[in-house]
Amino acid sequence: MRSCVLCVVCVLGLGLGACGPALKRGEDFTPHKVRAYAFDDTCRLQRYFDSDATPLRPASESFITGSKKGATMGKATFHLHGRSGRALRRLLERFYNRVPDLKGEVQVTIQFYTRNSNRRLPIGAVTGLSVGGDTVELPYHPCLDAFFFGRAHYEMRKRLLAGQR
Repeated sequence: MRSCVLCVVCVLGLGLGACGPALKRGEDFTPHKVRAYAFDDTCRLQRYFDSDATPLRPASESFITGSKKGATMGKATFHLHGRSGRALRRLLERFYNRVPDLKGEVQVTIQFYTRNSNRRLPIGAVTGLSVGGDTVELPYHPCLDAFFFGRAHYEMRKRLLAGQR
C-alpha cells in the first residue's frame, strides 16, 4: 500500500524529484572521503579496469570558458553499451535505489573539471542518465567519477598494491 501511495504522489508530480534514483546510503562526500572510496576500491572497479576494458571516450564534450581555482569546467556525453553498459548497471545497482532498466544504449551526461590534465566530477554534481528517451538525474557519488575518469588512478593503485606484495 505504501508503494502505491508513493506512485500516486509521483504521478501527480508532487514529489517528482523523490521518484528518481537515490543513493542507498545518504552520505556527505568530502574530498577526503572521495579519495578513500577510490583508494580502498569501495566502487569495486579494479577488476573492470584490469580486464582490458576499452577506455571510455565521450561522444561529445564542451568546455565552459574561464576557470575555477585553476580548473577548466566542462560537460561530456558518453554513449554506453555492451560491457561498459553492464559495468555501469552493476555500479548503479550497488549504490542507488530505483535505477532504471539499462537495456540498449545508455547516454550519460556529466559535468567535469580538468586540472593538471586530470578530469574529475565536482563533488555534488548531478549526472544525467538517458535510456530509451527517458532521462533521470543521478545524485553525486564518487564511484561515478571513478567509472568515467578513474582509469589512471586504478592503474596506479594496481602498481602500488603489486609493489607491497
